[in-house]
Amino acid sequence: MAFNAMIAPIARFAIAGAIWYQGETNTAYPYTYAKLFTEMMGTWRKAWKYNFPFYYVQIAPFAYGEPYAGALLQEQQSKAAAYPNVGMVVISDLVTDTSNIHPKNKHDVGDLLANWALAKIMSGKTLPVNRLILKM
Repeated sequence: MAFNAMIAPIARFAIAGAIWYQGETNTAYPYTYAKLFTEMMGTWRKAWKYNFPFYYVQIAPFAYGEPYAGALLQEQQSKAAAYPNVGMVVISDLVTDTSNIHPKNKHDVGDLLANWALAKIMSGKTLPVNRLILKM
């Protein structure tokens, strides 16, 4: 329903790629995440009819309720990074308060995503990428 309501109507417009900031809802079912996430990416790419880049943020460290729920989801996100034309940025070093589910430093997270996308678009040209970026 969400795809038909929110994605399908805009699929006729050109895009350069997608960025994704994952919410915590998937920590309840971490073992299905890699499959669901890569299927979502594939469905979106099918709607646009091309293999656009998809960059996403690894979920922030937090005590999500169930033991290891966050770590298990991070593991699944790492597995999803093997999907074609995908990149994942890690923000664990940006989070200083793991008791807050919403990390305060979203500006640096945006910089990470922007630098990743620009580096790919500029293909080899020098850019100021000053943070660790993980690509598996």
